[in-house]
Formats: sequence, C-alpha cells, structure tokens
Amino acid sequence: PNIRIVTRQAAALINSRFIVRIDSWDANSQYPNGHYVSQIGEIGKLDTETAALLVENEIITEPFTPAMLAGLPGPHWTVPPEEVSKRRDIRTTRVMSIDPLGSMDIDDALSVRPLPNGNVQIGVHIADVTYFVGRDTLLDAEARARSTTVYLSERKFDMLPAILSEDLCSLREQVDRLAVSVLWEFDSKLNVVRTWFGRTVIHSAHALYYELAQRILDK
Repeated sequence: PNIRIVTRQAAALINSRFIVRIDSWDANSQYPNGHYVSQIGEIGKLDTETAALLVENEIITEPFTPAMLAGLPGPHWTVPPEEVSKRRDIRTTRVMSIDPLGSMDIDDALSVRPLPNGNVQIGVHIADVTYFVGRDTLLDAEARARSTTVYLSERKFDMLPAILSEDLCSLREQVDRLAVSVLWEFDSKLNVVRTWFGRTVIHSAHALYYELAQRILDK
C-alpha cells in the first residue's frame, strides 16, 4: 500500500526509490503510517530497479558468514572410502547431466543402462547436500531461509555457498560425487517392474549442455 511518512528530506527523495517501515495503521485511515529507513537509488536506473525487486521479494543478498561456513571441507575433498561402504556404488554406470552451457551448479543427472535380462534401468540422481549440511545447523537454517538460488540476468544469489553448489555438490563430469538416486527398471513394454531409492556414489561421464544433447538426439 501507499505509506504515509513524515520527513524533512522530501526534496532529496523525489524521483528515488527508498525503503520504509510501517509503524501503525489507524482503523479509519486509508494509508498506514511509517518511517524512512534507507534510500535505494534513482527511479529508472537498472541497479535501483534490481535492488528494489530484491527488497520487495525479501531476497537475501548478504554473503554467508564464517560461522555458517565452519566445518565445510576444502575444494580438494574426495569421497571417503568409509562413506562409499555405506552407499550403493554405481560409479561404473554411465551417468550424464544436461544443463545450460557453462553451468557450474549441476545438481541433477540421469543414467540409462541396459540390463542382462533385456530390461532397461533408468536412473535420476540428485546431489546429496545433506552429507555436508547437517540438520538444524546455521547453514541449514540459512539455506531454508533463502529457499532457492535466485538468478538475475547478470548475477545470482546462492541458496548454498559456492564451495558446495559449484564444486563439492556439483555433479561434474569425471569426479566421484555423492547423490540420492532413484532407479527404475522397465520391461520391453515400458512397465516399471522394480524401483529402488537410496544414497549412492556416482561418477558422471559427461556434462552435456542442451544444444549438444539435442544434436545427439537428432543424429
């Protein structure tokens, strides 16, 4: 709604976007009362309009704090052997991802495998973030507050730190990664005859992009 504020800097605020907070709303008034918080910028400028959209939609833009990042492994982390023993090891299955060209945060992949009995196994694999982000930790609470990664035309605001979204949890090609998978077995009539859900270790063979995948299909 339109908000009524009292200010001594009205001239400076004309033709600008700024943040206000509602203080009260009288029952017999059409407009609430509020106070000036901060100025965003001049109306019509790209940076101003972008910042206004972020504020209006309550998008969190602050960087992750050191406390949130505490305990995360470094970029040279590899899957520990003891973790492999707890999961279904499908690293020999040909897994691939399909994303926009240049994507770094590859959070899902798929696989297709012919079986000895003549059936086909289809797999969908999602990056297992839970291995790195413990329940009810500071980082877990922050990720839930952010809900999703927000993409703008010239930048993005991550739900998770880049060390996870673009590296350790990214299902990049030619590296072992932890995943949560579902495997369906289809018979020759495309009936699902078996389904398996669980945690896995995968090794993506190819990180495809949309145009390349389409060219492969068109051949």
